[in-house]
Amino acid sequence: MQRKHTAVVALLCATLGLSGCGNALKLDAGKTVGQQLPTATAGLPGQAPEGSAAPNAGAGTDTGNPSQVFDSPAPSEAPVASEAPAENPAEPAAPESSPPPSEPLPSPTVNPEFTSVQFPGAAERWRYVQVNRAPLEGVQTYTTPSKQLLWWYDPVFGQPVKLGEIQGDFPVQATFRFRGQEVEAVEVPYQVNQSFGITLPAAVVERIKRAGGGEWIEAFVYKTDDIRPR
Repeated sequence: MQRKHTAVVALLCATLGLSGCGNALKLDAGKTVGQQLPTATAGLPGQAPEGSAAPNAGAGTDTGNPSQVFDSPAPSEAPVASEAPAENPAEPAAPESSPPPSEPLPSPTVNPEFTSVQFPGAAERWRYVQVNRAPLEGVQTYTTPSKQLLWWYDPVFGQPVKLGEIQGDFPVQATFRFRGQEVEAVEVPYQVNQSFGITLPAAVVERIKRAGGGEWIEAFVYKTDDIRPR
């Protein structure tokens, strides 16, 4: 019986390639071969003795030991690019509708009752502002010791325009009261850019021409206590 056990052990040693099997193994009586064999052969690298904790597979630093076992890292999965939603193709722009043709403007109509109406001219408007105008017998001479402003009434714009200053003797052909001001005035003939040494700006001369004035115009002076007949 002892020889059979020895033959079985030798066969196992030859199969497993264990060292030390050339010597005769002494088996304790009452134990089977499976109970006598250790779970790991002592002295083999990479194997911990029975009862010790297994080394961490990832903590090995001796790269020259071929028996060292390392866990191969799991293959990393390549990130999957998220597909952007396909944009809707641009819709063709609708053709702009052309604006409707504009209707022709109606031609102005004139009330037949006003076809014969004549609007007042420059001379009529100048006479309109002269209230109680009293022409003198011929041209009379007035005098003033102080300077007085000489004015011209622009009938186009309806406003008095200052021409300059006069002093001493000057001709007067009528007296009147200026409408809206309730002030007495005397009408003075004035030769443009000649009388009283007054030279007018070109803009004033142009206004006189637009109002129908010529070489001579009717100017006026507001009457004061200094103005009296000579």
